[in-house]
This record gives sequence, structure tokens and C-alpha cells, in this order.
Amino acid sequence: MFNKSKKKKISLLMSLGLILSSGFAFVTSSFISKQQEEVINVEAASTFSWGEMDLETYGATFRDVLAGKIKASGSRTIAYKKNNDVLKESDKALNGKGVIPFYHSDKDSTTNFNKEHVWPNSRGVGESGPGADPQMLRPADKSENSARGNYFFGPDGGKQWDPASLGYEPARGEAARIIFYTATRYAQSHGLSLSNNPHDSSSLNTMGTLRYLVEWNNAYPVTAQEIRRNNYLHGQGFARNPFIDHPEWANYIWNENGLRTSKYVDTGDYSLKLDKSMLLLNKGEEKSLTVTLNEASTSTLVWTNTNNDVASLKYTDDLKTVKIEAKEVGTSVVSVYSKAYPTVLARCSIEVRNNGGSVTNPDYISGELNFQGVHLKVDKIEIDGESLLLHRQGFLTHESNKAISSISITGEGVNTLSYLSKKAMLFKISSIRKK
Repeated sequence: MFNKSKKKKISLLMSLGLILSSGFAFVTSSFISKQQEEVINVEAASTFSWGEMDLETYGATFRDVLAGKIKASGSRTIAYKKNNDVLKESDKALNGKGVIPFYHSDKDSTTNFNKEHVWPNSRGVGESGPGADPQMLRPADKSENSARGNYFFGPDGGKQWDPASLGYEPARGEAARIIFYTATRYAQSHGLSLSNNPHDSSSLNTMGTLRYLVEWNNAYPVTAQEIRRNNYLHGQGFARNPFIDHPEWANYIWNENGLRTSKYVDTGDYSLKLDKSMLLLNKGEEKSLTVTLNEASTSTLVWTNTNNDVASLKYTDDLKTVKIEAKEVGTSVVSVYSKAYPTVLARCSIEVRNNGGSVTNPDYISGELNFQGVHLKVDKIEIDGESLLLHRQGFLTHESNKAISSISITGEGVNTLSYLSKKAMLFKISSIRKK
């Protein structure tokens, strides 16, 4: 399962880059393979703000509010045949030769394609409205498009067809998120719904198999190709797929049995932590960073570094530990995540200096503070009635070195600074609140 925010409202956070690579390649003789690799910023998927969603709601209520947001995210519609031109761009092959065919890795391409109704034409979408929505359509190789028919998605057999049948397992997650989009946006206008019975008559306008779609959405992270096409389509004025930006939202609408009839509670306890939240290094110095994690294999770990010129990241024999070598004066941020849970990151701020010594200044500074573009006029900083030390470099330290979870500031331009770790750490502005 993905890790979800425990907050009641979703807020826009300043995020750092997250790198995700796509899955393995499946190649047939009709495909052009060995495409050039492309670096994708996964968090680019969240640069569009969906605003606040009430995570206390569930089922049809959550779905219908989200449907309104989908429609507001893009109003452009086109005729079914015009999608040929759109899909050539939204699914353009990385090597520039044709398109990336659905049910394949983005390392494959084909020039012999037609349009795949991910939600079958005969099951209620037709060739207008949802049937002409480029978020629902994907280009597929002509020789493979007929293999599925109008079957539900699921393990092969019993009128179900597995999106991984052609060798690319992440297609299961891609297919699930398209079906969730279609069932959300067009539930009220076209009566589309999800079912666990693959033997449903096509006249019922259902798709599924729901229990597998829920499972696949949670098991297979959003792919680079999903993000590319979602960003492209939205940039062209079409509605956005929220389940690519927030795959966890599907769980607020459905469970394996149907529409939710009770509040969704995330029971996953996945966590990932670094042993240091901040590293102060002299030029030429080297220190290690170690991550602890549960519910994920160390083989799925991905480390990233925002500024290799300032600090280099070196791998060790232990996949949970890296070495950080200070190269030039400046700052960088090292992040780590698991491919199994790409929405959960741990970060460490790196500061490289010419001079030795730690950031210590026992004198509390009262007055004005400029930090990360935010201007504060500070009289006093307190937590639980105890004073904090404010250092000139922009660090905060609890006098007793206790862990700090949040603080309040009194004075003009009052802001709430939240989530500070043990001892000293760079702080970030997360919200505005009068004390």
C-alpha cells in the first residue's frame, strides 16, 4: 500500500525532485527498442494543485467532489478521430519513432498502432464523451489490440484479460488508474460503474474486475509514461487524471467490494528514516548516511542528490548506507525512497563550508530574520514553555536537545514553523497561524 497523509486536508508542500525509472522492456519483431533513457521528475505530477480534499469523506461523496475537480482541471473535448493526432504527441516514443504502445514499457515503440479503448467501447463509453477522452484512450499496437476484446481486467481467464499479458507488469497499475478516472468523471453523466463480475452484460456499463484494480493501483507505482502523458494532456487543455497525481485517492472511493460505505483508514505502517536530517561538512570531509525502513526491500532503494558539485553521493556495499563527500562550498539535499513506495521520501540537508566547527551560538538573537525568502520579525521562540536558540545561520536548537515537532513564534509577521528534527535542523515554513 502507499503511505498516505494523516492530515484531514491536503496542502501544497514545497517538494524536491524524485526520480522514477520505468519497468523492463518487452520487445517483439515489430517494435523499435533501445530508446534513450529520460529522467522524469515524479513530483512534477503534483505541480497542479487539486486543492483540498476532505479525507473524512468516502465512497460516492468523495468520488463526486473529485469528479467536479476533474472537470474544472480542463474543459477541452475533441472528436474521436482527432485523438489520433493527440496520442501521437501524448504517447510519443522517446526515440522519436512512433508511439509507446499501451501494455508496454516506455522503452518500446511502434509505428503500427490504433486506439485502445481502455474502458471498452461496448461497455458504455462509445466514441463520444468518455469514448473520445484522450485520458481514457491509449495507442496500442494493431496486432495486439484485438487480443483483449471487451473483457474486464484481471488474471487471464473467465472473461478477464491481464494487462501484463504482453510482458510489462506495471501496465496493471496504468490500466487501473485509467479505469478509476473514467469511473469517477463519467459516473453521473454516463452511468459508468465498477464491478467484480466479469460476466456482466455490456449493457450495464460496468468495468472491472474491481478487486484486482484496487490491488494493482496500490501495488504498482505511477510510471514515468503516465506522468508524461498526464502533463501533456493537461497542458493541451484536457482534464487531468487525479489518480496519477494521487493514486491513494482511489482507496477513498472504492475497496475490493465496491463503493466504500465507511471511512477509509490507512493501515499501512511503512516508514523510512535517515539517521541524520542535516550534515555540516568541511570541504574535503566525508560522512555517511544510513536509512532504516520497513515493508520494503533494500534493493528497491533509490538515492538522489540535488547538487553533485557541492557534495558527491557514493554507494557502499550496504545498500542502506551512502557516503557524502564535501566538494565545494554550498548546499545540497540528499533524498532516498523505495520504488515500492515512491511517494514517501526521507531527506538530509547538506551544508559544505570552508571552515571547521559546528553551528553553535549560545546567544539568543532577537530581531529580524530572513530565511528561505521569508521575512520574520521575532521577539521570542518557545516550545512547551521552554526557550529555543536561534542561530544566525538559520538553525533552531532546543536547549535540552529534545526532539522538536512544531513551534510557535510571537511577534510581527507571526508564522508557524513546523517539523523540526532532533537538535539542529534547517526549518521550513509550512503554514501561517497566529498564536
